[in-house]
Amino acid sequence: MITPWQLSRRHLRMQGSDTPSLFGANPWKTLTDVYYEKLRLVAPEAASKAMEAGSYGERGIADWAETIFGPLRRSQFRVYHDPRDEPGRPYIPLAMNLDAIVRADGYPWEFKKVSQYPAKDWGEPGTDQVTPYVYVQAHTAMIVTGKPLCHVAAELGDGRWLCMYPVPYDEEFGEELKRRVRSFWYGNVVPKILPNEPVSIGIAGRLHREPDTRADVQPDLVTAWQRAIKRRSRAEKLRMGRRDAVITALGRAECTQEFRDGELAGTEATFFENDKGTRQLRLRKVGR
Repeated sequence: MITPWQLSRRHLRMQGSDTPSLFGANPWKTLTDVYYEKLRLVAPEAASKAMEAGSYGERGIADWAETIFGPLRRSQFRVYHDPRDEPGRPYIPLAMNLDAIVRADGYPWEFKKVSQYPAKDWGEPGTDQVTPYVYVQAHTAMIVTGKPLCHVAAELGDGRWLCMYPVPYDEEFGEELKRRVRSFWYGNVVPKILPNEPVSIGIAGRLHREPDTRADVQPDLVTAWQRAIKRRSRAEKLRMGRRDAVITALGRAECTQEFRDGELAGTEATFFENDKGTRQLRLRKVGR
């Protein structure tokens, strides 16, 4: 759990939740989002119920990890100190709020609670086949601790449950990560030059706006946005029409026959009642 003090100082350096954006590996945050956050131009993000539930879930994973590796120091903060730092050479502004480190050897831990569908992106337990986002985070953890391995423990919602992923340090990747941190910090944050990436809707909604101001926006951007809305509306009407045609063809049945040829081979369309007492047309693989 990140403390209020840690939150108040996140703008001073790149953090483990920021570095994946340097590689386009963050599905929730673009590099422009990180830029606005480092300049403190956005309102603080309110903790959601999902975030709170995730933090409690990670505590259980940490308890499990201690049964394997022994006592852990939880919620640790580390700052990177480059051994090659020289007077006048820009330092690498990198730090991380670590989920835990092993008391005995100082190796870092990352805990992840992953729901059913995102879990499909995780590879075989016992390997380093984590998602790109976690891979970058793990390297950030190894850089700030100076350790050659990061333990990643994940509770996967696809039935595999508690799994271990040892991620070893890749020297070439680690150097590239540090290079990108330095490039972004001194090429964008310090001179206040906006990155050439779009802002996400989440950050845009929290961005501090300047009252009574206007911006010169290219009309083509607004035109393209409106055309996209119209295309989506037409596509949605077509989708609903095609759906209703299949439901009508079902008559009073709950399921189609098994399709054996073409792109539908091995599937069937179902119209079963769910736990909420409603029905939804779905295409599923036979036998699932």
